[in-house]
Amino acid sequence: MNGGEERLKKNFYSKEFWLRYFWILQDDFSYELLDKPIEFLLPNGFCLYLDTGSDLSYIYLSFKHNQEVFEVAWDDEAQWHPFVFRFDEFIIVTKKISEINNLEEWLTRLLFIRFVGSDSKSEEDRMYKLKIDMLYESGLFSKQDLKEFDEKNKREHTDNIDAKWVFDSLKGWIYEGLDAYSLRNSQNTEFPFSLWNGMIEQCSE
Repeated sequence: MNGGEERLKKNFYSKEFWLRYFWILQDDFSYELLDKPIEFLLPNGFCLYLDTGSDLSYIYLSFKHNQEVFEVAWDDEAQWHPFVFRFDEFIIVTKKISEINNLEEWLTRLLFIRFVGSDSKSEEDRMYKLKIDMLYESGLFSKQDLKEFDEKNKREHTDNIDAKWVFDSLKGWIYEGLDAYSLRNSQNTEFPFSLWNGMIEQCSE
Protein backbone atom coordinates (compact mmCIF):
# COMPACT_ATOMS: atom_id res chain seq x y z
CA MET A 1 0.00 0.00 0.00
CA ASN A 2 1.46 3.33 -1.01
CA GLY A 3 1.02 7.07 -0.60
CA GLY A 4 1.52 7.65 3.12
CA GLU A 5 -0.41 4.55 4.13
CA GLU A 6 -1.08 5.60 7.73
CA ARG A 7 -2.68 8.85 6.59
CA LEU A 8 -4.70 6.99 3.96
CA LYS A 9 -5.86 4.35 6.43
CA LYS A 10 -7.29 7.05 8.68
CA ASN A 11 -9.92 7.78 6.05
CA PHE A 12 -11.12 4.19 6.23
CA TYR A 13 -11.69 4.29 9.99
CA SER A 14 -14.76 6.47 9.69
CA LYS A 15 -18.42 5.48 9.49
CA GLU A 16 -19.06 8.38 7.14
CA PHE A 17 -16.42 7.12 4.70
CA TRP A 18 -18.17 3.76 4.23
CA LEU A 19 -21.60 5.35 3.89
CA ARG A 20 -20.14 7.54 1.15
CA TYR A 21 -18.18 4.68 -0.42
CA PHE A 22 -21.38 2.67 -0.85
CA TRP A 23 -23.23 5.81 -2.05
CA ILE A 24 -25.69 5.90 0.82
CA LEU A 25 -24.63 9.22 2.31
CA GLN A 26 -24.89 11.88 -0.39
CA ASP A 27 -23.19 15.06 0.78
CA ASP A 28 -20.42 17.48 -0.18
CA PHE A 29 -16.96 16.22 0.77
CA SER A 30 -13.48 15.71 -0.60
CA TYR A 31 -10.84 13.17 0.40
CA GLU A 32 -7.72 14.84 -0.93
CA LEU A 33 -5.50 11.91 0.10
CA LEU A 34 -7.53 9.61 -2.15
CA ASP A 35 -6.96 11.72 -5.24
CA LYS A 36 -4.29 9.25 -6.40
CA PRO A 37 -4.71 5.49 -6.88
CA ILE A 38 -3.93 3.27 -3.90
CA GLU A 39 -1.53 0.43 -4.60
CA PHE A 40 -2.12 -2.99 -3.03
CA LEU A 41 0.86 -5.29 -3.41
CA LEU A 42 0.43 -8.96 -4.30
CA PRO A 43 2.94 -11.80 -4.86
CA ASN A 44 5.48 -11.99 -7.70
CA GLY A 45 5.18 -8.53 -9.21
CA PHE A 46 1.39 -8.39 -9.23
CA CYS A 47 -0.58 -5.53 -7.69
CA LEU A 48 -3.99 -3.91 -7.77
CA TYR A 49 -4.67 -0.18 -7.96
CA LEU A 50 -7.89 1.17 -6.49
CA ASP A 51 -8.75 4.67 -7.65
CA THR A 52 -11.69 6.17 -5.78
CA GLY A 53 -11.06 9.81 -6.63
CA SER A 54 -11.52 12.44 -3.95
CA ASP A 55 -15.33 12.36 -4.21
CA LEU A 56 -15.88 8.56 -4.58
CA SER A 57 -18.17 9.09 -7.57
CA TYR A 58 -16.14 7.03 -10.05
CA ILE A 59 -14.32 4.05 -8.60
CA TYR A 60 -12.11 1.93 -10.77
CA LEU A 61 -9.77 -0.98 -10.40
CA SER A 62 -6.53 -1.49 -12.30
CA PHE A 63 -4.31 -4.52 -12.41
CA LYS A 64 -0.54 -4.40 -12.81
CA HIS A 65 2.12 -7.00 -13.51
CA ASN A 66 5.66 -5.69 -13.69
CA GLN A 67 5.29 -2.64 -15.97
CA GLU A 68 1.99 -3.58 -17.65
CA VAL A 69 -1.17 -1.91 -16.31
CA PHE A 70 -4.74 -2.83 -17.27
CA GLU A 71 -8.04 -1.28 -16.23
CA VAL A 72 -10.18 -4.27 -15.28
CA ALA A 73 -13.30 -2.78 -13.66
CA TRP A 74 -15.08 0.43 -12.79
CA ASP A 75 -18.14 1.41 -10.82
CA ASP A 76 -20.23 4.55 -11.06
CA GLU A 77 -23.92 5.32 -11.14
CA ALA A 78 -24.23 5.50 -14.94
CA GLN A 79 -22.49 2.87 -17.10
CA TRP A 80 -20.78 0.61 -14.61
CA HIS A 81 -18.72 -2.52 -15.36
CA PRO A 82 -17.53 -3.49 -11.88
CA PHE A 83 -17.70 -7.28 -11.84
CA VAL A 84 -14.30 -8.91 -12.17
CA PHE A 85 -14.03 -11.33 -9.23
CA ARG A 86 -15.82 -14.56 -8.54
CA PHE A 87 -16.75 -14.75 -4.87
CA ASP A 88 -14.15 -17.41 -4.03
CA GLU A 89 -11.44 -15.43 -5.84
CA PHE A 90 -12.40 -12.31 -3.92
CA ILE A 91 -11.95 -14.14 -0.60
CA ILE A 92 -8.53 -15.47 -1.65
CA VAL A 93 -7.22 -12.18 -3.04
CA THR A 94 -8.43 -9.94 -0.21
CA LYS A 95 -6.89 -12.32 2.32
CA LYS A 96 -3.55 -12.07 0.51
CA ILE A 97 -3.83 -8.27 0.22
CA SER A 98 -4.39 -8.06 3.97
CA GLU A 99 -1.41 -10.28 4.71
CA ILE A 100 1.06 -8.49 2.44
CA ASN A 101 -0.11 -4.92 3.04
CA ASN A 102 -0.71 -5.27 6.79
CA LEU A 103 -4.40 -4.41 6.61
CA GLU A 104 -7.41 -5.81 8.43
CA GLU A 105 -9.48 -8.20 6.35
CA TRP A 106 -12.70 -6.30 7.06
CA LEU A 107 -11.14 -3.24 5.41
CA THR A 108 -9.89 -4.93 2.25
CA ARG A 109 -13.10 -6.88 1.82
CA LEU A 110 -15.25 -3.78 2.10
CA LEU A 111 -13.04 -1.95 -0.42
CA PHE A 112 -13.21 -4.72 -3.01
CA ILE A 113 -16.62 -6.34 -2.51
CA ARG A 114 -18.24 -4.06 -5.11
CA PHE A 115 -16.13 -5.82 -7.75
CA VAL A 116 -17.64 -9.27 -7.13
CA GLY A 117 -20.12 -10.66 -9.64
CA SER A 118 -22.73 -13.10 -8.36
CA ASP A 119 -24.78 -15.49 -10.47
CA SER A 120 -27.37 -16.71 -7.97
CA LYS A 121 -29.58 -15.33 -5.23
CA SER A 122 -27.87 -17.52 -2.63
CA GLU A 123 -24.45 -16.14 -3.56
CA GLU A 124 -25.70 -12.57 -3.56
CA ASP A 125 -27.19 -13.15 -0.11
CA ARG A 126 -23.83 -14.55 1.06
CA MET A 127 -22.02 -11.47 -0.27
CA TYR A 128 -24.47 -9.11 1.39
CA LYS A 129 -24.17 -10.93 4.71
CA LEU A 130 -20.39 -10.66 4.46
CA LYS A 131 -20.63 -6.92 3.85
CA ILE A 132 -22.80 -6.46 6.94
CA ASP A 133 -20.50 -8.68 9.01
CA MET A 134 -17.43 -6.71 7.90
CA LEU A 135 -19.07 -3.38 8.72
CA TYR A 136 -19.83 -4.70 12.20
CA GLU A 137 -16.31 -6.10 12.60
CA SER A 138 -14.88 -2.67 11.79
CA GLY A 139 -16.23 -1.42 15.12
CA LEU A 140 -17.56 1.69 13.39
CA PHE A 141 -21.20 0.60 13.16
CA SER A 142 -23.63 -0.30 15.91
CA LYS A 143 -26.38 -2.88 15.37
CA GLN A 144 -28.84 -0.01 14.96
CA ASP A 145 -26.56 1.59 12.37
CA LEU A 146 -26.49 -1.66 10.42
CA LYS A 147 -30.26 -1.99 10.59
CA GLU A 148 -30.54 1.45 8.99
CA PHE A 149 -27.79 0.56 6.50
CA ASP A 150 -29.73 -2.59 5.59
CA GLU A 151 -32.92 -0.65 4.95
CA LYS A 152 -31.11 1.79 2.62
CA ASN A 153 -28.68 -0.53 0.88
CA LYS A 154 -30.15 -3.99 0.37
CA ARG A 155 -30.75 -4.73 -3.28
CA GLU A 156 -33.57 -6.79 -4.70
CA HIS A 157 -32.35 -9.82 -6.57
CA THR A 158 -34.15 -10.77 -9.76
CA ASP A 159 -34.28 -14.53 -10.20
CA ASN A 160 -34.29 -14.04 -13.96
CA ILE A 161 -31.05 -12.05 -14.00
CA ASP A 162 -28.98 -12.93 -17.06
CA ALA A 163 -25.45 -13.23 -15.63
CA LYS A 164 -23.40 -16.37 -15.12
CA TRP A 165 -19.81 -17.38 -14.47
CA VAL A 166 -18.76 -19.80 -17.20
CA PHE A 167 -15.46 -21.65 -17.51
CA ASP A 168 -13.71 -21.19 -20.87
CA SER A 169 -10.89 -23.59 -21.77
CA LEU A 170 -8.72 -20.74 -23.10
CA LYS A 171 -9.67 -17.75 -20.95
CA GLY A 172 -10.61 -19.40 -17.69
CA TRP A 173 -13.65 -18.01 -15.83
CA ILE A 174 -15.66 -15.38 -17.70
CA TYR A 175 -18.82 -13.50 -16.74
CA GLU A 176 -21.47 -13.82 -19.44
CA GLY A 177 -25.00 -12.55 -20.04
CA LEU A 178 -26.98 -9.39 -20.74
CA ASP A 179 -26.75 -8.38 -17.07
CA ALA A 180 -23.08 -9.34 -16.67
CA TYR A 181 -21.54 -5.88 -16.48
CA SER A 182 -17.95 -7.01 -16.69
CA LEU A 183 -14.84 -6.55 -18.79
CA ARG A 184 -13.97 -10.17 -18.03
CA ASN A 185 -16.08 -11.56 -20.86
CA SER A 186 -15.50 -13.69 -23.94
CA GLN A 187 -15.72 -10.74 -26.35
CA ASN A 188 -13.08 -8.58 -24.68
CA THR A 189 -9.77 -9.36 -26.37
CA GLU A 190 -7.98 -6.69 -24.28
CA PHE A 191 -8.65 -8.28 -20.90
CA PRO A 192 -5.44 -9.81 -19.47
CA PHE A 193 -6.92 -13.26 -18.88
CA SER A 194 -3.64 -15.16 -18.56
CA LEU A 195 -2.06 -12.65 -16.16
CA TRP A 196 -5.25 -12.31 -14.13
CA ASN A 197 -5.55 -16.08 -13.74
CA GLY A 198 -1.87 -16.19 -12.79
CA MET A 199 -2.45 -13.60 -10.08
CA ILE A 200 -5.35 -15.63 -8.65
CA GLU A 201 -3.18 -18.74 -8.66
CA GLN A 202 -0.34 -16.94 -6.87
CA CYS A 203 -2.72 -15.66 -4.21
CA SER A 204 -4.01 -19.19 -3.69
CA GLU A 205 -0.61 -20.51 -2.66
